[in-house]
Amino acid sequence: MPRQDPEFRLDADDLDGDRGRRSLSWQQALRSPSAWVRALLVCLTLPAVVLASVAVMALWLLSLPLALLTGARVMSRPPVPHHLMGRRLRRAERDTLERPRRLTA
Repeated sequence: MPRQDPEFRLDADDLDGDRGRRSLSWQQALRSPSAWVRALLVCLTLPAVVLASVAVMALWLLSLPLALLTGARVMSRPPVPHHLMGRRLRRAERDTLERPRRLTA
């Protein structure tokens, strides 16, 4: 017959076939440092993950208006291939030279 452990007691859970698991009272759980460490990790990790995901979403949502305000190009337009870059620049320079500037009042 196995020795009776004072911390081991049979609960209704044990009738479900979960024998061998120790069930601690809340006073014993509070005295155990691992329970404190586990509770502290859960209480600190969950808010940290939520805050990090909210911060990433906020940065993502603010990136488009910020890019538009600073004049950055939106990435929906494909980049110009390198072999066409010179022609496009020359055409843009020619157009600006040929067009007369409008006088603003």
